[in-house]
Amino acid sequence: PPSPQRPPQVPTLDLSPVMSSPDESDQSDQEPVDEPAAPIQEGGIKLDFLDVQLGEAMRLGDITMVVTLQDPGTGINEQRQSTIVRSPGGGVTSLALNRQVVMATKLADCTAGTKVFSEFKHKKEGYLSVRCWSALTLEEVQAHMGGAPLEIPLYKKPTDFRTGKGKLLHKGAKIALKLS
Repeated sequence: PPSPQRPPQVPTLDLSPVMSSPDESDQSDQEPVDEPAAPIQEGGIKLDFLDVQLGEAMRLGDITMVVTLQDPGTGINEQRQSTIVRSPGGGVTSLALNRQVVMATKLADCTAGTKVFSEFKHKKEGYLSVRCWSALTLEEVQAHMGGAPLEIPLYKKPTDFRTGKGKLLHKGAKIALKLS
């Protein structure tokens, strides 16, 4: 039943679709033009969060992705946060995120033992609470850099920054992301 403090909402799951600009018209009748390759970006590791499958229905507040890069070899401990995704309300089993987080740390600056943690947080009575999390090692990041979207399992809170291991959230709970 809907809460008396919050009116019922119809969830919009694809909150920020990636679309081409409306002024780009179909140029299939024109000859292709040789264009120079796009310049290589000098930024750090880029994580494009596509969607999340929670495995079971969960009530969520407004959502954000918090990414932490930890490199024990160099002492780097960088944290970045995505923009907020408004809560669709009600029980949610899957959600299109379409959010990007760009780290300042470059892949070349990382040493063996580096881990990238992604925390799925939601707003809960004025603060952000971890709902679930995932982790990637430096080797996994390097293997999937620039490739197809990667699906990684989600773990129950609390986040274990020491080992990067945890208990699975639910069977089939995963987050899809693309690394570049």
